[in-house]
Amino acid sequence: GKYIPSSEKQKELHRILNHYVFINSLTDSTIAEVEESASHYREALASQEPFKKRFNVTASHYFLEYPSEIAIGRVQSIADSGDTSKAHPSHIELYNKAQEIAKSKRFFHWKLEFPEVFFDLRGDRWDGGFDCVVSNPPWERIKLQENEFFARRSLKIALAPTAADRKRLISRLKETEPELRASYEEAKQNAEELSAYVRTCGYFPLMGRGDTNYYMVFTERGLELTSPKGRCGLVVPSGVATDDTTKLFFQHLIKEKRLSALIDFENREGLFEDVDSRFKFSIIVMTGKELPQDKITCAFYLHNTKELADTEK
Repeated sequence: GKYIPSSEKQKELHRILNHYVFINSLTDSTIAEVEESASHYREALASQEPFKKRFNVTASHYFLEYPSEIAIGRVQSIADSGDTSKAHPSHIELYNKAQEIAKSKRFFHWKLEFPEVFFDLRGDRWDGGFDCVVSNPPWERIKLQENEFFARRSLKIALAPTAADRKRLISRLKETEPELRASYEEAKQNAEELSAYVRTCGYFPLMGRGDTNYYMVFTERGLELTSPKGRCGLVVPSGVATDDTTKLFFQHLIKEKRLSALIDFENREGLFEDVDSRFKFSIIVMTGKELPQDKITCAFYLHNTKELADTEK
């Protein structure tokens, strides 16, 4: 939400919203309506492009060093107008780099991709957000795991007996396999940049701390995207309720009465074939701000879904 421009861009945003409102009013029951829907959708996408490029510039400052706030403003002006004829070469270069970063990092601006979910023609919707958010996010640490990285690229490195041996083999890649070394350095840099972004962007005040796992930021983001009376359900490691790095988030759920259910499983029967049988995971169900929960449904040490009926669990 922090990248939505102020008053000077509201009219353009309203025009985009009008396209989506009109599309939603059509039934697409005739060929003519389908074609009309497609036409309005194309116009909406074209109108969104300057916004997307502007947001890309704003978000890119976490990954790209701008010399000053003034420079960011100049580059945003290029995004707004699409005109580089009067722009300084250094600003054009920064603009191009920002768009390249947005593509490589796969920036996704939720409020721009789903404007009808978060805005109406009066501005921010009081009930903005999704009524239902469902996800099985990655269960991996953001920090690059060298064993995992090299497991499919160099078993010799992945199976090195000690960390010191592994680092020694990695350092030799400059001479023995420069392309693999370059790939490793790129992956490491991407992980470090993403970790820094998660900690500093402000979107993850409760989960963006410590040795962050992807599931943690997905969970916090999922809750934030949920409408006031919506629900959010995820399949995540049980650490969401027990780990030290997640305690602030879990405390928030309890304090704000936004935890509806926590169903805990142990993977003994191989519900997830590629996950260790001793690993524990949970189905966590959370609610929107206007749907407080006085009771929480809990179950622990389940091995299959049939055991959900067992009240002793």
